[in-house]
Amino acid sequence: MNISFNSSLVGEQRVLKIFRKLLPEISEMQRVVREGGFEDARASLNLPLTRRWANESQRLAKESAIANASNLLVIGIGGSNLGTIAVQQAVLGKNYNLTARRKVFYLDTVDPDYTASTLEFVKSELKRGKKAVVNVISKSGSTTETISLFNVVLSQLKPYDSELEKMIVVTTNRDSALWNYAMKKGLRALEIPKMVGGRYSVLSNVGLFPLAFLGVNVRALLAGAREMVERAVSKNQRFNLPAKLAAVQYAHFLSGKMIVNLFLFGNDFESVGKWYRQLVGESLGKEFNLVGKRVETGLTPIVSVGTTDLHSVGQLYLGGPNDKFSIFVKTNKWRSKLRVKKQAEFEKLVRDIGGKSLGEIMDAVFDGVLRTYAKRKRPFVRVELDGKTER
Repeated sequence: MNISFNSSLVGEQRVLKIFRKLLPEISEMQRVVREGGFEDARASLNLPLTRRWANESQRLAKESAIANASNLLVIGIGGSNLGTIAVQQAVLGKNYNLTARRKVFYLDTVDPDYTASTLEFVKSELKRGKKAVVNVISKSGSTTETISLFNVVLSQLKPYDSELEKMIVVTTNRDSALWNYAMKKGLRALEIPKMVGGRYSVLSNVGLFPLAFLGVNVRALLAGAREMVERAVSKNQRFNLPAKLAAVQYAHFLSGKMIVNLFLFGNDFESVGKWYRQLVGESLGKEFNLVGKRVETGLTPIVSVGTTDLHSVGQLYLGGPNDKFSIFVKTNKWRSKLRVKKQAEFEKLVRDIGGKSLGEIMDAVFDGVLRTYAKRKRPFVRVELDGKTER
């Protein structure tokens, strides 16, 4: 991965000044990592540093009854599914279900029509003798949408699989109402560490079980996360890229840029944007500060997908108010090598595309957009990934 701050329009000395203010918090983060465990509000830092959750999730995913299933229903909302969807689609592709042997369906909102159409497909699978795993996820154990959907799924699918309860996996806080329900019913249950906030929980059983079931290499995923934790707790400003990016964003926030635009070039990354939107919105949107003073502050995160949104909001971004800081993300390795065939009649429509791969065209648009942003003094950072892989 490579991150360039050359067009951030924030000087190195300004970044360093803000970074120094972060050092006490970084010291606390170092303490949490050094002590281990999950008793601190920063405990999510330790998720990739322990094998427990991966071991539990992988062991369950390999159990014969679970491993032989062809469908997975993930029932959960917000932190219970956004991170999982982000990883699954980035690694396996947004169109994963079209060709996958194991299909995954996410039920979050209580949209009756979407829920009904999803369950109709699963019913058709059960009629054919296939099995479905139902993974219900709620940190509190009492999320209205999740429990409502869990009830509907059970009542709708039980007539088609008399052993459906053997395929249920409950993921929740130990001793929550949902945990106690699972214990009473004899259901499989996976624990969420209590001090890990839902939006940070993808590297716990919340995300690791469904991802392991779908074939994502969770060991490699955790290895990559460990590398980022190492950076995040470093007091070396050049090495600590997360803190440096935070400092740049904060500098623009102080200058009045209250909107941060995560501009993702690649359809498979769109759900990464939706998860990022939650992380920024819930973490920074605050009515009160830490001492109880009403501040009503925060950044407004927006998500854009290239090249699609260049044709919907590109004019606003480049010609409208200069009130946004942007983070551009792309991969350097596209899976597909699809090319535009050289044909004279097409050359008359758009010049110089014959023989080019779609990835090359995407890369050219990406570079052109960033040149235009730089020319118009629209601040941004550039992130280039080494591929769509777990690590």
